[in-house]
Amino acid sequence: MNILDTKAGAAIGIGLTAILAIYLFKKTISDGATAAAQSINPVNKDNIFSSGVNSVGVILTDDENFTLGGWVYDKTH
Repeated sequence: MNILDTKAGAAIGIGLTAILAIYLFKKTISDGATAAAQSINPVNKDNIFSSGVNSVGVILTDDENFTLGGWVYDKTH
């Protein structure tokens, strides 16, 4: 009887493959997770939400230097 023909053998094979993939690609996974975290970091001025809002603001106002924070400041002061 071949061990891979059983459910337990298949589970062990899949588990070993996953562990090997994580071991081989851990640096890439870590770099990707860091980049993803920075893209939604509210302190990062280049996060995807800020960039999106500012891009739409540039189109709507024809002001190449538009920022949401600057617009709010202008409207309230």
